[in-house]
Amino acid sequence: MRKTIYVTAALWLLSLLLAVPDLVGSYVNEDSEFYPYCSPYNYDWGEWYEKFRTMFRFIVLFACPLVVITVFYTAIAFTMVFRSRDSFRTVTDAYAAARQLKSRRKVIYSAL
Repeated sequence: MRKTIYVTAALWLLSLLLAVPDLVGSYVNEDSEFYPYCSPYNYDWGEWYEKFRTMFRFIVLFACPLVVITVFYTAIAFTMVFRSRDSFRTVTDAYAAARQLKSRRKVIYSAL
């Protein structure tokens, strides 16, 4: 139970640290002709910050989760395929084994 609390607290702390640049870097542009607007990029920090922030968000919020999900779904699919081979040896009814194999393949291919 304590380990769960520590991991949760660490994740919240990491989330807060990752949100600090957005908190500090947001900029309200009041020089607009029509109305003031809030920009997520502080123009005083230069053009590099806008590019860095965009790439950082792409990597952290899209690429890393995509890789993790792909790896784990692939592992699940391989586990289902290899375990299904062993389970058919215990089934004596050929029709039941074929139905089970068809069902498992359907689940595997729908996940991919």
